[in-house]
Amino acid sequence: MRHLTLIALLLSSLALSGCSDGNSVQPGPVGGGSSPTLHVVNGTAATVEVRVDGAVRQAALAPYSISPSISTTVGSRTVQLVATGAFAGTAQVVVQTESGARETVAALPGSGLPLLAVTLPDTGYQVGANRSKLRVVHLAAASPPLTIWRTQPDFQTPISIMTPYAYLATAIVESSAGEWNVRVWPTGNGSWTAAAGAIALTIPAGQLRTVATMDAPGGGVQLKVVEP
Repeated sequence: MRHLTLIALLLSSLALSGCSDGNSVQPGPVGGGSSPTLHVVNGTAATVEVRVDGAVRQAALAPYSISPSISTTVGSRTVQLVATGAFAGTAQVVVQTESGARETVAALPGSGLPLLAVTLPDTGYQVGANRSKLRVVHLAAASPPLTIWRTQPDFQTPISIMTPYAYLATAIVESSAGEWNVRVWPTGNGSWTAAAGAIALTIPAGQLRTVATMDAPGGGVQLKVVEP
């Protein structure tokens, strides 16, 4: 069964301020147990420091990269993103976390602002027995209009995920557990065998994975997996 959803990312609290390195890095547990977890996707050309409730949890998240899983606690968590260098600026968002939930926050280039912080809602996380789900999200601000296709464990012929695949769009598709392949290319200028970005991943039974489409250093696009 195919389930497809197109939603806008929720723009949240934005703030601009000077950069500060006054907080030392506070180590914390990474993943595991029933603690809620957080990933930060850096969709900007800046290096970003990640703070959760004021404590530095990722000192220098590289441009166009994804943080490791950050374990946090249930409740209202303030995630602050501090960009350094030529793109200096600060943005923050409040995330409501629940036990066992996985939350994703993205740092994105702002329109007239150095930095935006947005949340990607944890929709479609419940996965049936012997099933898997793939979520894709378009975070490549500089890319042209894109086409996105996949093969899935129970169907090896390429299938379109969504059209159009526009900036900030997201979709979820479901299949049996196993190997997925995802490929993107500029609309009208590419194909499955001539993709601009490609990734293969295995999704175990009962789990969901998110594949983010991101700008690539030096131009073009890349696909990255947000691991649980």
